[in-house]
Amino acid sequence: MEMSKKMSTFASCPKWVLILAISVSMKVILKFWFITLCLLFTTAAFSENKTDKISASGLRIAVKEGGDARLNVVLKEQPKKDVTVKVRSSNLHRMYVVEGAGMVFTKDNWNQPQSAFFKTIDDDVCMGSELIDVTVVTLSKDTAFNGCELTQQILVNDDEKAGLLLSSEMIELDEESRSGTVEMRLRSKPAEDVMVELRTTDRNVDLDNPVLFFTGHNWNSPQRVTIKADSRVSGREAIRLLCSSASASEVFDGLKVSAEIRIAGVDVTNFAAAEKAEQEIAEEAEASQNRSAAAQKAIEKQQKAEAKAALKQQKAEEKERWRNMTPAQKKKAKALAAKKKAAEKAKAARLKEIAKKKAAKLKEMEKKKAAKQKELAKKAKAKK
Repeated sequence: MEMSKKMSTFASCPKWVLILAISVSMKVILKFWFITLCLLFTTAAFSENKTDKISASGLRIAVKEGGDARLNVVLKEQPKKDVTVKVRSSNLHRMYVVEGAGMVFTKDNWNQPQSAFFKTIDDDVCMGSELIDVTVVTLSKDTAFNGCELTQQILVNDDEKAGLLLSSEMIELDEESRSGTVEMRLRSKPAEDVMVELRTTDRNVDLDNPVLFFTGHNWNSPQRVTIKADSRVSGREAIRLLCSSASASEVFDGLKVSAEIRIAGVDVTNFAAAEKAEQEIAEEAEASQNRSAAAQKAIEKQQKAEAKAALKQQKAEEKERWRNMTPAQKKKAKALAAKKKAAEKAKAARLKEIAKKKAAKLKEMEKKKAAKQKELAKKAKAKK
């Protein structure tokens, strides 16, 4: 009943009132859709992939500790406002920016590359090689260029090598006291403390200091270990001293080294134990080396793929810049390219010559080593 009354009231309204009500309703609906579309376009603009606005290239795949590196940065489009580019390293203890940490691109120089120069720190600490992230971030009042970010990686190779050093590869015990000493130290300064455990292949040979501790302060100070054999040791069985390390530093963890123990005046007639111990050490060392080689191969594969992609991108950018150059700029660019090519050719020739000399030197060293091993084997056979 009430519904019929409302319908009759609505029907009795003048036409101009109905037209006004419909117009107001349409305006509200159109305003709603207009605001909705504006929000959608704004969201799309803010969700744009801003990494397409900048380009970074020229960073080498790897650099030796103490070496330099350079990163070239350029914008891909002309900005409406000035763009500030900040460049930083993820590990300032290994590599830092010496020049070009803050670059400014304007409407005039946006397509002219600017460079950031890096310096790697050459210290005396052995930390192993490390992948460093180089991050490029932009700041600008032009929203299209504000907050752009790119990351590239560079491998910093450590020039220090980890290792355990024994004072002698053959420890001779006194015939009467049946005791002797050996000293041990680390090959380089560790980033973390290193524990070295020592043991012998004969349970009747005792060590007065079977566990050694090395730090960043005493790593090169030799620590002495006294070795004593009891009366049950005849001295005719080959005995070895086995040393292995443990550390929070990956490069100093799992290192191994060994030495032969003999009693003066007693000929060794059984080499089986020594050969077995030596074989175990060699197998463990080879397994560790294979794991390291596999990891390094994976890193190199990834770096090659990144370098290939970066080179492809750089070529496309250079092609685009070439199209935008004036004839005078092209002439100047050609001259610089020819000069650079000649310098690279000369450098390649020098490197080839150095590699050739190094190979010859290694060959000579291997030849001497083989001759020495042959002589030692001959002496051992004659003694046996």
